[in-house]
Amino acid sequence: MNLGFSIPSNPNTKIWRYLDFAKFVSLLDSQSLYFSRADILGDEYEFTYPKSNFNHIAGTPQSSENEFFLQITKLRTSMFVSCWHMNDSESTAMWREYVKDTNGLAIQSTFSRLAQCLNGYSNQDQLKIGMVNYIDYEVDKFNLEILWEFIFSKRKPFEHERELRAVIWKRDHETLPSDSLILDPFTLTEPQSDESGVVIPVVLADLIDRIIVAPKAAPWFKNLVESICSKYNLNCPIKQSALSEMPLK
Repeated sequence: MNLGFSIPSNPNTKIWRYLDFAKFVSLLDSQSLYFSRADILGDEYEFTYPKSNFNHIAGTPQSSENEFFLQITKLRTSMFVSCWHMNDSESTAMWREYVKDTNGLAIQSTFSRLAQCLNGYSNQDQLKIGMVNYIDYEVDKFNLEILWEFIFSKRKPFEHERELRAVIWKRDHETLPSDSLILDPFTLTEPQSDESGVVIPVVLADLIDRIIVAPKAAPWFKNLVESICSKYNLNCPIKQSALSEMPLK
């Protein structure tokens, strides 16, 4: 069955999370991962659908008469996302996009580490981890009956992000069909959450493989990262970005 997403074929696929120092301290202090509500991720195309699907539904996604889309967009406030970058090595594009100054870092993990850390999530809400599918919203289409297609699809201009998403769906259990993968949105009355995000406790020592300090960070900043990791009893390799190395002479 098509779930609307796929997972990495290699469980040891490296994944990265790029953070400024404040968010890193929050990660250590809370000992948890932050999941942002889907409607405030910053991409207005979240939970929209390709133009090729328009002829199957009355109206475009933005039109007031499109009851299907209006119902689907309500689900955005009940879904929460943790975004990761898949790559064998660090990314200059990700440094520029997510670390605006020199005082930032990247935590490196693997798909299997993340999955294992979230495996103990005991809430009845659904949690899924999968790769984002990058499509051309002008010509491609997806199955509108599979809810996960909406949250695991993005436009091709974002393809450089190579995103892996962990998604929590805070469902209305009384109205959820027994088969929650294929849905008619009109059968659901999802709770409208006013939370901007949720935090899920994790064992950071099990999640984090190593920490990479931003390429242009000063030596004192690396020392600060080492010091605060020590205070929180997080023992993992902490290295300066390889992008900071001088070229060979």
